[in-house]
Amino acid sequence: MPPASPAPPTSPRAAPASPSPRPRGLPHLHRPCLAAPAPPGPCLAATGPSRGRPLSRRHLPRQPPATSSRRQAPRAPGSFPAAGKPHQPPPGADSTPAPDSSLAGRSSLATPPLPVSHSPRTAGLDPASSGNIPLAGSIFPQILANKFVVIMGATGTGKMKLSIDVAKVIDGEVINADKMQIFARFDITTNKVSIHDRCGIPHHLIGVVPATTPDFHVSFFRSLATATANFIVRRNLMPVIVGGSNSLIHGLLVDYFDSSLANPFALANYWPSLRFQCCFLRIHANELVLDEYLNHCVDDMVDASLVKELKDYFDASSNFVQQTRLGKAIGVKELGKYFMGHQSYCDAIEEMKDNTQSLAKAQNAKIHHMVDIWGWPIFSLDATETIRAHINGSDHMAEAKAWQRDVSGPALNAISEFCNNFNGF
Repeated sequence: MPPASPAPPTSPRAAPASPSPRPRGLPHLHRPCLAAPAPPGPCLAATGPSRGRPLSRRHLPRQPPATSSRRQAPRAPGSFPAAGKPHQPPPGADSTPAPDSSLAGRSSLATPPLPVSHSPRTAGLDPASSGNIPLAGSIFPQILANKFVVIMGATGTGKMKLSIDVAKVIDGEVINADKMQIFARFDITTNKVSIHDRCGIPHHLIGVVPATTPDFHVSFFRSLATATANFIVRRNLMPVIVGGSNSLIHGLLVDYFDSSLANPFALANYWPSLRFQCCFLRIHANELVLDEYLNHCVDDMVDASLVKELKDYFDASSNFVQQTRLGKAIGVKELGKYFMGHQSYCDAIEEMKDNTQSLAKAQNAKIHHMVDIWGWPIFSLDATETIRAHINGSDHMAEAKAWQRDVSGPALNAISEFCNNFNGF
């Protein structure tokens, strides 16, 4: 039995009444770490920063159209069948998508997909929120019936917010591509988007894998996400892939997936092609501004009962970290050492901040590799001013204006241009 751990220090700020995750807005300003009863243990050094760089946009080459497999020309590997009559499940039927073996895309897995999180769609959209971009029911559903919007970026840049903004306009549904959010439990630790913050947009593959699962293979995600996307497309809706796990995005989108590749981003002579027509959107921010914001994010998660969420589980299962993939989530390992008396509370929080910043740099490096080495066409969106406006305490309207000007507006324009480039396919 592990030694009893000291209770986490209490913050002078009142904790929320419920341990549920706070809304995915920009969090409160940084607070200094409070002193806590500290068992003896080493202090960990912070990692050093490294600079990122903006990406340039390129265009995808035209690809053959996706067609029905019956009495028509064979479709390209991995492409969806042509959208026909929208699939409407009978009243009371389970909304879980059924796997289609013809769409598994060279994946050897035949495991049926797990249940998806599905919330009702809100009725009506605000035309003023999308500028001159056509709304759902206009050009988007017809032109984008067999194509993906893929939203990428470092942690904390606003990927999920953009995916919801986009899905409202193009009549889409979100497919999660975050390897930690796909697990059940630890909603605060993995920063899952709450039902309220989904704004009625259905979100798939969030919290669908049991927390006790030892590992989660990319090949399984490829099969699962392909079946889920097919479920969306057959209802004449648009899949919006969003997440910071670039290995999952690679595994889903490449034409040929080799599960023996431990790290495809480390190979100098590897140039994967895409099996789908994709509109890639990447959100980035100034590194120093993003690092400061990520520190606020950690503080905000602590305020939202992150420590209690993890301590309750550690008290029941001390071997959790060594036995499961979810044990690799930022916060589990760091606070685990605090619970076991190996480091102080303040050191654990600071280590979480350092590791979160390091994660953002690693994510950006992989995206640069996709563009510079693989030649994937990624449109870059700068959220620096939106984040800076929040850090400086600007009013909500100033943040919303910066977001629409620099992120959501250009993103919808890029999707519109993508539609025009592939009109007729």
